[in-house]
Parts: sequence; structure tokens; C-alpha cells
Amino acid sequence: MIKKLLTPKAELVVRDPHGRRLPTKGAVKPFTAFWRRRVKDGDVIAQQPPKQPIAKSKSSKKGGNT
Repeated sequence: MIKKLLTPKAELVVRDPHGRRLPTKGAVKPFTAFWRRRVKDGDVIAQQPPKQPIAKSKSSKKGGNT
């Protein structure tokens, strides 16, 4: 399923299908018919979700036993 970053338009309180508020900063959600209707109505802005940061590998500690 396609996921989108969904952000409510300024000053609007938008609830998801489960009754929870959509954060003002937005949230990555599955782009279902419910959210497509909210975008079409102009209540929500849909954007591509941010790419996940690449996890850095743990480097070995310098200095160890001598």
C-alpha cells in the first residue's frame, strides 16, 4: 500500500478513521480512500514521505586493551 505524509491544512483539526487527531506536523499513513477524500476536500495536504535515514553502523571503540 502507498504511504504518504499527511498534514492538516492550517488551523484545522483532522481526525483519522479511528478518531485520533492528525498531528499538526503530519504523519505517515497509508493513502486510503478516506485520506484521498480529505485531500480532495482540501482538509489535508499529501506529500511523499521522508526517506528513512540510513542507520549508521557502530564503529569499534578506539584505544582498547594494550
